[in-house]
Amino acid sequence: MQVQKVSYPAADNHCTTLDANTAIGFERIARIAVLSLKVPIVAIALVENNSEWVRFSHGLSISEAQKLNLLLNCPSNHMAIVPDTHLDPRFAINRLQTEKTEIRFYAGCCVTDTFGNKLGTFSIMDYSPRQLSENEVQALQDLAVWVQSELKLQNKTQCVGIASLPENRLMALSSDLFCTIGLNDFFQYLNPAWEKILGWTSSQLRSTPCLEFVHPEEQLSTQEKIKVLQNQISSAQDIICFENRLRCKDGYYRWFSWHARYCQQQQLVEAAIRDITELKLAEKELLQQFDQLQSVYHWADLVERVSRANTIEEIYEQSLTGIKAVLNANGAAISIFEEEGGTMFQVGKGISGNFMLSLAKYSPWVDSNSEPQPVLIPRVAESQELGEMQYELLQEGISSCAWIPLVSRGKLFGRFGVYYDKIRNFDEEEVHLAETFADYIVFAIERKQAEAALKRSQAEIAEKATELEAALAELKRNKSQLIQSEKMSSLGQLVAGVAHEINNPVNFIYGNIEHAHNYTQDLLKLLQLYQKHYPEPHPEIQEEAEAVEIDFVIEDLPKLLESMKVGAERIQKIVLSLRNFSRMDEAEMKDVNIHEGIDSTLLILQNRIKAKPNSPGIQIIKNYTDLPLVECFPGQLNQVFMNILSNAIDALEEKTNLNDNSEPPTIWIETKLSHTDRVLIKIADNGTGIPEHIQKRLFDPFFTTKPVGSGTGLGLSISYQIVTEKHRGHLQCNSWLGERTEFTIEIPLKQNLGT
Repeated sequence: MQVQKVSYPAADNHCTTLDANTAIGFERIARIAVLSLKVPIVAIALVENNSEWVRFSHGLSISEAQKLNLLLNCPSNHMAIVPDTHLDPRFAINRLQTEKTEIRFYAGCCVTDTFGNKLGTFSIMDYSPRQLSENEVQALQDLAVWVQSELKLQNKTQCVGIASLPENRLMALSSDLFCTIGLNDFFQYLNPAWEKILGWTSSQLRSTPCLEFVHPEEQLSTQEKIKVLQNQISSAQDIICFENRLRCKDGYYRWFSWHARYCQQQQLVEAAIRDITELKLAEKELLQQFDQLQSVYHWADLVERVSRANTIEEIYEQSLTGIKAVLNANGAAISIFEEEGGTMFQVGKGISGNFMLSLAKYSPWVDSNSEPQPVLIPRVAESQELGEMQYELLQEGISSCAWIPLVSRGKLFGRFGVYYDKIRNFDEEEVHLAETFADYIVFAIERKQAEAALKRSQAEIAEKATELEAALAELKRNKSQLIQSEKMSSLGQLVAGVAHEINNPVNFIYGNIEHAHNYTQDLLKLLQLYQKHYPEPHPEIQEEAEAVEIDFVIEDLPKLLESMKVGAERIQKIVLSLRNFSRMDEAEMKDVNIHEGIDSTLLILQNRIKAKPNSPGIQIIKNYTDLPLVECFPGQLNQVFMNILSNAIDALEEKTNLNDNSEPPTIWIETKLSHTDRVLIKIADNGTGIPEHIQKRLFDPFFTTKPVGSGTGLGLSISYQIVTEKHRGHLQCNSWLGERTEFTIEIPLKQNLGT
């Protein structure tokens, strides 16, 4: 599987007093350490003149690395690991501070020779605390051994006089390869290790040009290196290092590291060569493991991003973007199938719309009765199983493709496909990871579908609960309004009945008072005539006249009859107000004089308005505008006036009970036209006012602030319904605590119920 590789971190490498070849070797070691151990800093310190000096550093300057190395000196034959410098008392004062930030993690492994003498320290550092696993500790030790090998190779190259190799019997004991190469590119000298490692005899090696043993891929570069050595005029200290593969007798190739120089005097290329096959294999295996780990990391990161998706559309988007990147594909697509087998939904990236249409008609698992398996097409042009789809793929410029099934509960749910414009092989590991991710896509989609279904269910339940609550509230309102209406109806009937019963005798009395007045006047005139013509009446008559105080009766009787007339007129007005308020003869909507309804209500409430021994009277200030007749339900509107005026009187009485006599209790009533087609009625009082939190619930059914038994909490609620629902108007309250409360009623002049 070819995944996107993380390159060697682009930090600076620093070295000093190292030859170029050793620096290259140390850089290779640092690269492996950074990639495998995932650390930003690598340092190699060498022992010189009984002191240890940093000679190579990756990620830090030499001076910074040297300063840290003095604080972190690793003893011989020992490994030092500091998981968190903040928890180590040695660094409580001397913090490991760099130009960038503070070092929080350190691990160092001592580099020794074969006799246990310390050669230096191989160190890794990080800016964050961390723990090393057993495998990472072993890797650190292996890298330290690698440093030892580089130093050993350097010493051999520097110390051995390659030009005098034929006379040096020690070369026969070495496991490294030593040779000289003439100007004709044939080997001149070979130590015994050549035969042991490559399997060729010395004569076979000498009789064949050296380049024929080099792998074809490195022949040109090796030839260029040898030519550079042969053509340069330089000192014996100029050494060139390079790597190549040499062919063994069994046909296999082994990797070698060359340290070579040209001997001008003898016109020979002298070389010390080390077999690094095992190191190369280890490096290759390490990089493969790293690639696998990185691939797993990319898939895990993709799963994490998909898991954070909020919608199914985001799942598709994140999946396509991630699949395309992780598998280095030119295009990717996800298809979701219907139960009948057709394609229900498709989304793609990096492929054309026409190809998407062709793709919707194709499924590689149509005739499969078993659980579908991944379909891998490394070479589209040579495939025998694509049918007509082969032409569509080639038309799109696709050379390789793969389809991974999306399976839900044993049934084909959909697929995702990846498409390449070059030939590509698919390995087992990447296919397995892709299948695992396909399972997760299905899981994520089904989870979102379940969440969406749950949300819909919850929304439906909440909606039904809201409807039930609204229905219950409406039922309560209707019940309360029905009860209140029945009460008001009964009260209206009672008031109307009483008014009717009073009205008949009052009319009789009022109608006869005038006649009684006339008769009385006639009798009084007759009595005056008797007194005039018979000034000396009979003693018995004289005695009776004095007993009844005839003079007072003559004076007071007309006044008495006039007073009776005024009282009868007063009773007539009260009866009219009662009939006006109850409106029993006006139950239907009709045009009425709003002012009459207000005045009738005030008359009924007169007993609460007038002054009493323990409280002052309430001043009523009317500001009536000349209004046309208003189309309304008179009885219901009078009920609204009664509720609002009663509450205003309650507030004024409460303020009086608090001994607040700063201003006389007053109710203002104002009427006027609004927008020419609506009437505005304002009823205000200077009572205690209403707190803001109560104003929000003022028109709620059964809400009351009055003591138990003093209010039902229905008056304003029913008033609100009468104004807003029955008359298509508005009822609102504005109040300033401790100062004033104002109710505003606004209703149309004409209801236009037919519209």
